[in-house]
Amino acid sequence: MNSTDSIVPHCFIGEVGVAQLDITPPLGIYSRCWGAAKFDCASGIHREQKLTVILIKSKRDSEPLLLVNLEVPWMDEDAWRSMLDKAVHETALQSKPERIIMNVSHNHSSAPIETIESHLEGSELIQIYKTQVVNTLAEAIQMAKSKCCRAQITADTGNCNLARNRDLKIEEKGSVYCGFNPEKSADDTLLVMRITDLSNGSIMGTIVNYACHPTTLGWDNRDLSPDYIGAMRSLVESQTQAPCCLLQGASGELGARQGHQGDVNVADKQGRQLAYAVLSCLEGMIEHRQQIDFAGTIASGADLAYWKPVELKERLGMTKINAELVDFNLILKDDLPTAEAYKELYLNCEDRVQKERFRRRLKGRLQLGEGPNVLQKMWKWQIGSISFLASPFEWYSDFQMAVRSALPNEQIIICNLSNGNGSYLVPESMYGEVLYQKDISPFKKGCLEISIAAAIQSF
Repeated sequence: MNSTDSIVPHCFIGEVGVAQLDITPPLGIYSRCWGAAKFDCASGIHREQKLTVILIKSKRDSEPLLLVNLEVPWMDEDAWRSMLDKAVHETALQSKPERIIMNVSHNHSSAPIETIESHLEGSELIQIYKTQVVNTLAEAIQMAKSKCCRAQITADTGNCNLARNRDLKIEEKGSVYCGFNPEKSADDTLLVMRITDLSNGSIMGTIVNYACHPTTLGWDNRDLSPDYIGAMRSLVESQTQAPCCLLQGASGELGARQGHQGDVNVADKQGRQLAYAVLSCLEGMIEHRQQIDFAGTIASGADLAYWKPVELKERLGMTKINAELVDFNLILKDDLPTAEAYKELYLNCEDRVQKERFRRRLKGRLQLGEGPNVLQKMWKWQIGSISFLASPFEWYSDFQMAVRSALPNEQIIICNLSNGNGSYLVPESMYGEVLYQKDISPFKKGCLEISIAAAIQSF
């Protein structure tokens, strides 16, 4: 930027509608997210879980973009398909799959929406809950449509050190364990989007994009919980009087320093830590309808240069919307077991923890086909001067750091766990380690780097 240029916020101006509804699961539902848990069903509720819908339209474009955030751990392919089918039906986007991004927050203390064996405690409530969430999604989309108004979405960047590296190598064991590593740095980038009603200046919603696994609460916690996201959302909403949601960033190796806890107060404390960073970012944003212009120099005790807020000069790019699917091929590991092999391992296993691992790997393997190449998709949106990249994967933070570094003038929202179930994409440098994320991933060394290149080349 020239030293006397205007400072123009990254923003979109168009039609926006926001709605948020409760999707807290019923007590008694199967909610075992941890292999180490000694129970299958939670016995209490820590905080509500929410579903948030944001409908975005250009005044020149009658077809919307639909952004959905669900505070659930994960969903199987049948559940994703049910959600996407309902979203398509409610928005008439049958031939426009690129215009829908559905992101899960990945909290690990609630009910995954997946088909499970009928003998497991609470399994009979999973299908009922899925139907409830699908119906709530439809209701929220209609609410967002009814609330659509001329609005400005403004994006800015902050920082929060809640997220820490969670690849801890214990030399005497020869393995990397999934837990806080005090010796490695972590990406602390925080992106915040403020949605402002241009008719009255009120905040309509806040979107938080941050990469940190919601694994504050572990196997000893017996409450249904959105994890740290609940307290973050609650505090931001109390200050803005508008819905707030978190889009989970590229958090493959990132989690809070205090993880795997049994005390919900720890999750609340960590949520407030993130909320204060979000509120700080909101306070520092340029006001809606404004930009900051260089106003000249003046002689005083020192020779001063000063800037002042002026009316935002709307540019054509601020109102544009674009959505596309970015295709790229990933390569399966040579020694990846077949679905039949995983099924046999699962059926013959009697160890409670290991059996849960085989169950999850079987589900993931069934989605991949025979290979060796697997066509994958990334959702790329541009709204004004703000971009989104979303995928079903759990990218390591190398993805977001590399993409943002290569495109320093872009404001890019990165969303893991969107529109389906992928697996971890791990850096090449970690393939020499005994590492959960690498071992559970079906993909060969170099696949994270393939996705990074595809993302950068799409701009």
